[in-house]
Amino acid sequence: MTIPSPPRPGAPAPRQPASLAEMMAAYERVILIKTIQACGGSRKEAAALLRVRRGYLYSRLRCLKINLAELPVRRPGRPRKEVGE
Repeated sequence: MTIPSPPRPGAPAPRQPASLAEMMAAYERVILIKTIQACGGSRKEAAALLRVRRGYLYSRLRCLKINLAELPVRRPGRPRKEVGE
């Protein structure tokens, strides 16, 4: 059996393991953000892809404090024409 060494002075205290609720909320945040980004920022498409109602998606976004204005979103569109075409 090994005895752990004491923390160094001034070192941050080790973080306690997150609760199940915290881990699930973090996972849900990642899933929602990636889905909305994949849908080009469309919450309607994201809700359909996740198979949830839009109202439920909106409430989860509010509850998890996800601000869509701060997310980098690739908007699908027509490809750009090259110069001279």
